[in-house]
Amino acid sequence: MSQTVGLWRVWSCGALVLGVFVAGAGAEAPEYRELLRRSVEQRRPNLPPDRLPGLNRDVQDVIGLEYTVLLHKEGKDIPVDETAHDFHQGDQIRVRISPLCDMYVYIFYERAGGQRLCLQPISKESPPLAKRHQAFELPADGSVYEFDAPVGEEKLLIVATTQPSEELAVLADMVCRKSDEKLTATEKTRREQLRSRSQKILRALREEKENSIQYRGPFSEQALFKVGEELQRRGVGQAILEEPPHDKQKGTFCAAASFDPDNQPELFVSITLRSVPKSTAKQ
Repeated sequence: MSQTVGLWRVWSCGALVLGVFVAGAGAEAPEYRELLRRSVEQRRPNLPPDRLPGLNRDVQDVIGLEYTVLLHKEGKDIPVDETAHDFHQGDQIRVRISPLCDMYVYIFYERAGGQRLCLQPISKESPPLAKRHQAFELPADGSVYEFDAPVGEEKLLIVATTQPSEELAVLADMVCRKSDEKLTATEKTRREQLRSRSQKILRALREEKENSIQYRGPFSEQALFKVGEELQRRGVGQAILEEPPHDKQKGTFCAAASFDPDNQPELFVSITLRSVPKSTAKQ
């Protein structure tokens, strides 16, 4: 995909992913997302621990966002569920991200051909602070991403934290650096040092995500109660919750809740975008 847009395969999760637990949970989903949204939005620093609606565990901290993939067609931006949509070559999209609280958002991207890019931060001197209720779009310049050859899976990886992350800044610096042929000898040495460190960061992030309880599906009191039970059974300190688009909800809701007072929540969101040749694309 070019700008006129897939992220690393290592981000694919081997962790336990909890599915939909009860039949009929979707019937509660439109109201229940609003409860969770308000719970995230109203959380403030230095408040006593609380529970998310339906969750049988006290929450130390929680961060969240909503994202919407927008198909740009005939001058309009049309929300689509990217998990159920095959994009054609030539299709154009934007991605809208709506933070529910103040947080630092790092965004990486991998094309189907393997090219890796860092979309945010632009530089180490510009901390990627996203403000509550201030939605932003990718590309940041108001243009669009266009799917081109090669077709396949492209990925956007979003990592959101409550504090700026030096490790993620190093990873971003590694991804955004110039190609090897344009580097001086000193820069090449530094690049190798960064590459080694970035691989350690990738492993640490992968392990952290794998050690989180993950739920993707319609939100309901029963579903979150099951998440809480699994947290207690495994003794895990973080849960990552996602609800895909449905009914009147055009975007995906994502939240990370921390149950460990010594660790801040880190939200990992992987957006997979599939492109196919026009002749084989689903109509």
